[in-house]
Amino acid sequence: MIIAGVNGGGTKTEAVCCDHTGKIVGRGSSGPSNYQNVGLEAAIKHIEEALSNSGFPNPDALCVALAGINTKNDFNVVNRLLLEHHPGAILEHDAFSELYLEARGKPGVIAIAGTGSVVLGYDGKNRHRRADLGWFLGDEGSGYYIGREGIRATARMVFEGEEETQLKKEVLDHLELKNPEDIMDWAYSKLNTPTTVAGVTTAVDKAALSGDKVALNIFRKASSNLADHAVEMALKLNLRRVYIKGGVFNSAFFFSNFMGILAHRGIDTIHIKGSAAIGPLLIAADKSGIRVAEE
Repeated sequence: MIIAGVNGGGTKTEAVCCDHTGKIVGRGSSGPSNYQNVGLEAAIKHIEEALSNSGFPNPDALCVALAGINTKNDFNVVNRLLLEHHPGAILEHDAFSELYLEARGKPGVIAIAGTGSVVLGYDGKNRHRRADLGWFLGDEGSGYYIGREGIRATARMVFEGEEETQLKKEVLDHLELKNPEDIMDWAYSKLNTPTTVAGVTTAVDKAALSGDKVALNIFRKASSNLADHAVEMALKLNLRRVYIKGGVFNSAFFFSNFMGILAHRGIDTIHIKGSAAIGPLLIAADKSGIRVAEE
C-alpha cells in the first residue's frame, strides 16, 4: 500500500510517499499548483507531475493540500477535478496541513508567508483564517505583497521623481531591465504574474540589507500586518505560540520584526522546517491507520 501527501503553493508542488509500514519511499516535485495563480489545468498537471516524479503516480491513499482554496467554490472546483484523477483523495488547505503536522489535530495557530500568505487558527473544532484573500484582495505579508510594493516604489522613482535608493537598482537588476522605463512595459505584460512578482522579494531584501529605507519600510509594513493577524488569532484562541512557515521568513528583518511583535504580547514563534508535503502525508496516513516513521 502506498500513501502520498502533496503540498502545492505559488512556487512549487511537493509530493512525499510512504509504504504500509510508514517508511518514506519516494519524493517528487514540480511547478506551482495554486490554481488562482496558474489556472486549474496547470495546477492538476503539476500535482500529477510531482506524484509521477516521486515514483508513485497512483497511490492507494492521497491527501493534497493546496494554497488558494479560499472559498467553498474554490474547494468544489478543485476537488471535482482532483477526484476524477484520484478517487477518494482528500483535499485540504495547505495551512491546515502544516498546522496538522505540528499540532496533530489539536488547537493551534500558523502563519504562512510564501508567494501568498495566511494566518490560520484551529480551536479543535472550527477553523479561522486571516490574511488569506488572495493576491488581489489581501495576502498581506506575502512575497507577492513585498515584491509588488518594491516594483511600485521603483516605478515612482523612475517616473515620478521620488528619491532614488538602492531598491531601484536591485529591482531593475532582478527583472533584467537595462532601461528603467521598461518597467512600465513589464508591469503590463504577461511576465507580470504572482510568482514572478513574489520573486522580487529577494531584490527588496538585498536593498533592505544595505539599509535602504524604502525597502526596510516595505518589510516593516508587511511583517507588522501579518504579525498583527497572528497575535489577534492567538489571543482569540487563548494560545501562546504561533507556528511559522514560508520563504519570506528567510528575510532576517521580516522575521525579526514579526517575532518581536509577537514576543511583546507574550507569544512564542516556532519555525517549521522540513518538507511541506509531510503534513498531507500524515493526514492521509492517519486516515488509513498507518503511522509514518520518523526520518
